[in-house]
Amino acid sequence: MLVGPLAGRLADRVNPSLLSSTGLMLLIIGLVALALVDESTGVAGSLWRTALCGIGFGLFQPPNNREMMGSLPPERSANVSGVMSTTRTVAVVWCRTGRSGAGTGLANSGHALARCGHYRAGTAGEPVAGIARPAGAG
Repeated sequence: MLVGPLAGRLADRVNPSLLSSTGLMLLIIGLVALALVDESTGVAGSLWRTALCGIGFGLFQPPNNREMMGSLPPERSANVSGVMSTTRTVAVVWCRTGRSGAGTGLANSGHALARCGHYRAGTAGEPVAGIARPAGAG
């Protein structure tokens, strides 16, 4: 709510790639800091880590969206907007249903396909409970 509008205005004046890269770096640092949280971490420790993630994402998304929207002709902007919205929705559903732990399933395409398909990642083709093997699979 605070960083996004500022980043959107900055994206018109500063190199969007630099702004997005800075945002991603802050997000990564925040996620690593969150991964290091233990039982001795207080509320303030959790809050600054979460805030760093939010600031990083807020710096990343507006210039990234601007570049995507500006990469096609204006008459295609509705299509691009729809694809971006659908991608965000699918990513949220994917992560909320436990399909991807900290993005590892998305980073490794073979594991991502295995996780959303008929086989578990890293289990040598063991079928997922309740899902039949596809036809022709050994």
